[in-house]
Amino acid sequence: TLAYFLYNDMERRLKENHVNLSPEEALEVLGRCQLNSVGANGTSQRVLKITELDNEQNQLIKALECEYIGEAKWYKKVLKKAETLM
Repeated sequence: TLAYFLYNDMERRLKENHVNLSPEEALEVLGRCQLNSVGANGTSQRVLKITELDNEQNQLIKALECEYIGEAKWYKKVLKKAETLM
């Protein structure tokens, strides 16, 4: 049920913002953003980096009203927590 509500909310927001993509297509575009683990050879230290959002991805997160996801302040906190789990 929750997935159904989220799907419908995404669909509504995309239409309201004149984005001609289905929720599946929007997630595919957003899925191009990658998490990369970077480290020097011979060391166990790793740093997590996220690829920079392109224009289409930025437009989608704006249409979905979750711009905070593209803000470095937000995702750096998430990456820092993820690094502690590695």
